[in-house]
Amino acid sequence: MSGMKWLPWMTGNRNYWWTRGPVYAGWGQVIVGVQAREQGGYGVVDLAFCAKGVGEPRCSGTRGEDWSPWVTGNRDYHWESAAFRAPPEHVLVGFDVRDQPGYGIVDLRCLLRRWDGKALARPIVEGPWLCGNPNGDSIRCAAPYGCVVAGVDVREQGGYGVVDLRIAAVSIDEPAVFEAIDRIAAMDAETASV
Repeated sequence: MSGMKWLPWMTGNRNYWWTRGPVYAGWGQVIVGVQAREQGGYGVVDLAFCAKGVGEPRCSGTRGEDWSPWVTGNRDYHWESAAFRAPPEHVLVGFDVRDQPGYGIVDLRCLLRRWDGKALARPIVEGPWLCGNPNGDSIRCAAPYGCVVAGVDVREQGGYGVVDLRIAAVSIDEPAVFEAIDRIAAMDAETASV
């Protein structure tokens, strides 16, 4: 996808030890889902992302081949959040994260726009918070209007977990993206009418 652009890091935390990723949606795909692993006393320690494209009406509920591997590989987690997948006719345009001083990112949710097969709706729709942790400041990063998320990069700090996140945005008019989203919306509508 030639028109991909990385947006700035969300929290600006410079105490990271490693940059994990990036995770990219495949050719003709967009990222539409996320799942978090959380460790008590630390916050979010790992993330996985789901991409869908032509011929894939939605991500599987289980960790199937449409899900990325866990980005940080951190096995010191206590809970896995429910996997969030964008509802039919919606695409991922960004994230809201809760950044708690001394802990890093402690929660996140997806930001979505409705796609009617021709254009993106203006208002942003918020998904649920994945971990249910109300602590920390909310920081939002959304792709510019007309763009969707095609990649995600994660920064991790030892003893803290995930401390920063950024997204790669690509225009909805990018031919492979446009075709993928158009076919997905048609398949979701077909599935709903059965």
